[in-house]
Amino acid sequence: MTNTNEAYLDSVFRKYDKNKSGDIDVKELQMALSNGRWTPFNPETVKLMIEMFDSNANGMITRKDFGSLWNYISSWYDCFKAFDTDKSGNISKDELKAALDTLGHKFPESCYDFLMVKFDRSKDGAIYFDDFIHCNIMLHITKHELQKHPEDAATRGSVSFTFEDFMLSALHCSYKPFLST
Repeated sequence: MTNTNEAYLDSVFRKYDKNKSGDIDVKELQMALSNGRWTPFNPETVKLMIEMFDSNANGMITRKDFGSLWNYISSWYDCFKAFDTDKSGNISKDELKAALDTLGHKFPESCYDFLMVKFDRSKDGAIYFDDFIHCNIMLHITKHELQKHPEDAATRGSVSFTFEDFMLSALHCSYKPFLST
């Protein structure tokens, strides 16, 4: 990053660190981010990203964490724009399928239908930027959990679970994204 970018990030961080604690919490980060619709960034997405970038494990991000998070979001924004082929500001089911296929996910049609239902918060047949990030984080977490199992060592994408293992994996996916076992 150039000094200009660092200066910009410093100013953004200071602007949204409302209590001047040197850390940004979920609410402050949510205000700092834009999803392109003039609505607050999805709070679940914000929570997941804080968990990913919280170097102190205190539920907040430092200025250094903020820079890493900003780069992460910028990368996803570039990806989002590339697959928003009709330039509508959202991702349709076909655009989502193209994006996920390109990212290495090959799902049956019913899975794309499910992802649209799950991540289309507006219920208008589209996934917006913040929910696109959320979708991809959840896919990453789920894949990470699957790859922890020895029978998936070759990343075949198929494992056998006991009910207990399944429950533990599901809980890891839905509660602590990067909790190691």
